[in-house]
Amino acid sequence: MIPAPLDDLIKTIARLPGLGRRSAQRAALHLLTHPDVMHTLQTRLRTVAEQIKTCHICNNLSLSDPCHICTDTKRDPQLLCVVEQVADIWAIERSGAFRGFYHVLGGVLSAIDGVGPEDIGLPALLR
Repeated sequence: MIPAPLDDLIKTIARLPGLGRRSAQRAALHLLTHPDVMHTLQTRLRTVAEQIKTCHICNNLSLSDPCHICTDTKRDPQLLCVVEQVADIWAIERSGAFRGFYHVLGGVLSAIDGVGPEDIGLPALLR
């Protein structure tokens, strides 16, 4: 009933965190009925894919590698905050309370899911 390309789009959107199939269907239909939104999204996705880099030091997302935090000489090199996701850095930075450096693990240990220390960047953190 749903054309294959549209169904593929719905399946892709449904893979995003917090979105199920019904939410993905609504989003896909919205994009189809609002081509200006679809074209803007397409442009923004391409820009992000081309310009955003992962910092080789801390795994933060930035326009440069190393990122602006790792190159900030006013930060305290004795302080390291280990976080699960980049969004955690954003939250901490909004508070303005932490002036050290970060390391983004990119996940959490999960024996059930087969996620071990090497899968979340612990070896890089120890180096």
